[in-house]
Amino acid sequence: VVSAGGKLFYIIDEGPAASILLPPKWALVARDAFSGVVLWRRTIPYWEDHLRGFRSGPPELSRTLVATAQRVYVTLGQRAHVTAVDPATGETVQEYAETGGTEEILYHDGSLVLTTLSGERAAVQRVDASSGRRLWTSAKTYGGTTTDYYRFSAARGSVQPAKVDPTLNIATDGDAVVLLDGDSVVCVDGDTGHERWRSQFPLADSDHEAGRIAARNKLWVGTLIINDGVVLHASPNNLAAFSTESGEVLWQQPKR
Repeated sequence: VVSAGGKLFYIIDEGPAASILLPPKWALVARDAFSGVVLWRRTIPYWEDHLRGFRSGPPELSRTLVATAQRVYVTLGQRAHVTAVDPATGETVQEYAETGGTEEILYHDGSLVLTTLSGERAAVQRVDASSGRRLWTSAKTYGGTTTDYYRFSAARGSVQPAKVDPTLNIATDGDAVVLLDGDSVVCVDGDTGHERWRSQFPLADSDHEAGRIAARNKLWVGTLIINDGVVLHASPNNLAAFSTESGEVLWQQPKR
């Protein structure tokens, strides 16, 4: 759920509740934030398998819907391109055809910063929100992370882990874009997309077996914050701050 301009926007499965085996009916819905009245609804042909296990991903789904008072930016389908929607009517204002495979959307000062799939990896690109012109695409692609608190058990035995696309967990302050890649935090220049620095995150020993999954030397999907010259990220057991300018670890401390 996101909110802007006195409205709430969210993606929901409105399929029949009589049986979970009945097909889903995914929709993008807008409501008045004060009264809760539905303002409009748009059907999404395909979003995600509604029978996918609880907490088995994809973790990036919540990052494909962004709203401002003037526009709603969304992928109207999983791994689709970005569409700009009028928040008052739900009508399409603009489609960004060169953004297929979008996994994450950020809006900052008139531009969109996106994560887009490139095979089994992902790239970062910046697009002018008004014209749709691509400003840059990162020179490198990244493996990101697929590590999260997934549960792969079923009522009658174990099941194979569901496929999860790489998540970069991007954050931006306009001047820089930061992301996760394997065991490192990476910073790319906000004007060019060129990599500025890469710093290994100081994982705690207890992080390697957190969640009882194979997470050795991997960062977890989670909040990455950039503000006032500092980048913050937390593993399951450690919190660390990096310099936006150099990537130097400024401090770290246990979460418990």
